[in-house]
Amino acid sequence: MKQLYVFATFLLSMTLTAQDCTVIDFTMTTENWGQEISWNIADEFGNVVYENNVQYTSYSSFTETTCIYDGCYTLNMFDSFGDGWNGAILNAQYNGLSLAFQLSQGEFGQAAFPINVTDSCDVVTTDVYGCTDPSASNYNPFATIDDGSCYYQNDSIAGCTDPAALNYNPWASIDDGSCVYPVECADNEVLANAYVCVFSNGMDVGFEITDDQGNVVYSQQGYNNFAIDNFDLCLELGVCYTAHLTNLSGPFGWYNGYFWINSGGAQILTGTLVDGQAQMSIDFSVDGTCGDILGCTDPNAANYNANATIDDGSCVYAPANDLCADAIPLQEGTILIDNTGALQNEGVWGDCWSFGSGEGEQSSLWFSFTTPPDTARIIIEAIGDGTYTLTDTQFGLFEECGGEMIACDGNSGEGLLSKFDFQCGELEPNTEYILIVDGYYGDAGTCFLSYTVTSECSDPVYGCTDPSALNYNPDANVDDGSCYYQTDSCATNNLLISFVAGSWANEVSFEVVSNGTLLFSSNGFQFENQGQYFFTVCIPDGCYTLNMYDSFGDGWNGGEIYLNVDGTWIAEGITIEQGEFGSYTFGINDPDCGSGTGDVYGCTDPLALNYNPQATIDDGTCYYDSTNTFCNAYFQVLSIDPENDVVYIENLSTSGPNAYYFWDFGDGGYSYDENPTYQYAEGGDYIVCLTVYDGVFCASTYCDTISYDPGGFTDGWGEEAPNGNPVGWWINVVPPNSTGIEDVNGLDDFQLYPVPTTDLLTVRLNSALDQDIQIDITDLRGRLVERLAFDKTGVNEIIEINTSDLEAGSYLIELTGTEGRVTKRFEVIR
Repeated sequence: MKQLYVFATFLLSMTLTAQDCTVIDFTMTTENWGQEISWNIADEFGNVVYENNVQYTSYSSFTETTCIYDGCYTLNMFDSFGDGWNGAILNAQYNGLSLAFQLSQGEFGQAAFPINVTDSCDVVTTDVYGCTDPSASNYNPFATIDDGSCYYQNDSIAGCTDPAALNYNPWASIDDGSCVYPVECADNEVLANAYVCVFSNGMDVGFEITDDQGNVVYSQQGYNNFAIDNFDLCLELGVCYTAHLTNLSGPFGWYNGYFWINSGGAQILTGTLVDGQAQMSIDFSVDGTCGDILGCTDPNAANYNANATIDDGSCVYAPANDLCADAIPLQEGTILIDNTGALQNEGVWGDCWSFGSGEGEQSSLWFSFTTPPDTARIIIEAIGDGTYTLTDTQFGLFEECGGEMIACDGNSGEGLLSKFDFQCGELEPNTEYILIVDGYYGDAGTCFLSYTVTSECSDPVYGCTDPSALNYNPDANVDDGSCYYQTDSCATNNLLISFVAGSWANEVSFEVVSNGTLLFSSNGFQFENQGQYFFTVCIPDGCYTLNMYDSFGDGWNGGEIYLNVDGTWIAEGITIEQGEFGSYTFGINDPDCGSGTGDVYGCTDPLALNYNPQATIDDGTCYYDSTNTFCNAYFQVLSIDPENDVVYIENLSTSGPNAYYFWDFGDGGYSYDENPTYQYAEGGDYIVCLTVYDGVFCASTYCDTISYDPGGFTDGWGEEAPNGNPVGWWINVVPPNSTGIEDVNGLDDFQLYPVPTTDLLTVRLNSALDQDIQIDITDLRGRLVERLAFDKTGVNEIIEINTSDLEAGSYLIELTGTEGRVTKRFEVIR
């Protein structure tokens, strides 16, 4: 039986080369609660290829443009509140086609998003609403449900025909009087915005606003359940208004519903009808004529409201460092900055601000830093903090306050944020500099400010720095761990396949075959552009064919393969110049095997699943049962037994009935067992790789880092085994659905929820336990995070554990009783 094992080392770079893509205009037209909306586009593998980069607001339209390659995609739609997009519509336009998408309810939805694809896309989607009639003017070939929107060339379409209206319909041919226009107030009036939020029993909720003459300004008696009414109104100065809150059925309040009224950026009234009340009236005005006015009452605050009678806690104060003379020294690391209230203006201008003309300092913060004694690279960067408040910054650099700006930056960081990257020698050593961080045209809020100093002043060249390695790079000055060495464990010939990727590496695959047997396949490996990959295969003497494939059919775009047998290079620069297939024949100690690209070996039967129309010689590899081609290597950490220093790994691989297994434990040890047990001499991080080969047409490799902290060893550490080596820790590979630890007396009969969790993990015991229990939470390195103790418990006992202080990642929860213990795994997300 041939033994196959594969090692992979990846040396990646992020150079991208463009092929043709389709330009798409995405236009989001929002209604209410636009700030809750976000979306992204994912490919068939779940990789996000584009996500919206605009922070939406209500009742606005936003357009962003990108370029995406043809294919089947999924549109993922999100709403942070969970009530859908409240009428907002996302339109995607390309090549004369327009697609419209809505999230009608909930916090998440999906829709198919095909780009220049005529066949149906195999994507998990919800239905696409639109016009399904091909004869209609607005036919949508991707719509699955007709929404009644079809219109035809000679149709009369009713709607608002005024382009100045908020609800203008460009397709309407008959004005139906439905036009809605922005509210315009008279000189003695101010614009106010009112908001009414209704939960349950909406038909009982009544809300009315009247002026001091009894005239009704707004009235609604009865709402739909969970309705939101957001409207503008003009309120007259010097007039006292009254808000009337009513329950139309009796003294039952508003069922937690509420309202507010804002004007001029301040809230002038808010309230609710509490349980037990049938009605309530509140007097208010916009200028203090009657009622209380909420606002900041501190004259020292930047947003002081002289008309406010009640302080609502909204006061904002100028930062301590909004003047150059008050610059705060920067230390290495990342800090949160807030320029809210920074209204001082020192008349600073930058040559690179506002595309060369300069716009003047608006809302600035000042910092200082001193360069180290030796030349260094210094990076200063503004980074978004997730609040989307301070999102557009400008940097300026000075040698002294009031001096000339010697460097400036607008948007070299992420999005519209700024970044300085001073290379070695650009800034003088041991010199103090002054940094201004300005919000573009008054942009204010919070973001992170990162300050990094590095003494590495030669450009790093990553690679293998060991001359004894097969992939030694004499130009590398930073070892990236990619060194590959000749293996001594191969009983026959050690074939090294070196693949140097070009552009569009994800289209590439290749295999080695001989006499009807597949010896190696790259299927399952995701190649990156300009990456370098190494694979080794133990094979006997003989004649072999390297089959090369390109899924797009345009060749390998610069990708090449190099072959090495037992340290000697036998072929270099093998590639597909164009097309979707190529092959190369080579021999190992076989004088009758010619080398080159003459005859093409493969399956010549058109009825076979792997028929190769390019093959000239049938090599016996034809197969007809698709089940023979499927295998997938995968494993995960199941539990950790710190008492006995054992890490249990669950083998979740799938394959055919005659699969071979090869485990590489990352320290030179290996095993051909399906579920082996292996001992490590020292703690630390080890890259463990599992290769599954089904003996027919499939090979799959999966690697993951397995860690164990020596501080977690509880026994045996420092002792010696019979062979004289120190006793360390163990990996025990178990089949699926195993716990790896003895389960006794109902300990295993418990549930965890929610999983994954954020701030609170609930443990539900389904069986009564006649024993005291201890609960330990550990990370995947075996380090104890939290320990809790409980007395005997009853059936359906609920235990709540606070996880708000845990970092995002995987954890193990272990229940230990007097007679045994059991472990389960859970995830914490942030």
